[in-house]
Amino acid sequence: MKWIYASLLFLFLNTLLSAQDLLVQYKSNVFYPVMNYESAYIEGGHKLGLHVPDYMAFGSLKYNYADSANYSLTLGLCLPGWQVGFQKHLFSAYNHPVNLKLSAGFFLEGFWADFKLVNGIYLGERSNLSGIITYGKYWAGLGPVNFTDEKYIQFDFYYLINTHQHFSIGFGGGSSIYYYNDYRDAQDTKDTVHPGAQTRVTWQGAVNLLYSF
Repeated sequence: MKWIYASLLFLFLNTLLSAQDLLVQYKSNVFYPVMNYESAYIEGGHKLGLHVPDYMAFGSLKYNYADSANYSLTLGLCLPGWQVGFQKHLFSAYNHPVNLKLSAGFFLEGFWADFKLVNGIYLGERSNLSGIITYGKYWAGLGPVNFTDEKYIQFDFYYLINTHQHFSIGFGGGSSIYYYNDYRDAQDTKDTVHPGAQTRVTWQGAVNLLYSF
């Protein structure tokens, strides 16, 4: 298990070192969704979570309500923006839950929406592992000038540990593939503009602390 912890730590540190790009999207013209922490095992009740980092933000605070492993609702507040999400259990394959998660968020002059398939592996009474496949789109800008239209496919793993009756800690990491079009006016930016579709692959890592009440 040591190599798993080492890999997640590397992804997390790599994300923090590149965090300067999280809030300068208009300069880099690349949207960094980073992580959306999801567990396939929906536990009933209320949770409050601190997520670092989260999407384009350095961190966010999220409230989650779940109904008896059937569905969950999420509300999040981050810098800068807010998020909302709904997760529904679809079916179980070989006793592993498969869920659908719909998410949306708003950041300054842009917004995003995505959907995910979340599959879980039960590791024990105190921990579980989830694999997440995400497809999403992001829009930013005002009008046809300085406008970006980006979509991404994201692959993440999320490892959740229940450290106490009320406290949990989660680690996540994965990779994203971005496809984006650049409609910015070259005269309004110092960056080199390359018209047409662009592709970029990035890595992301994150950690979150959860309190159940």
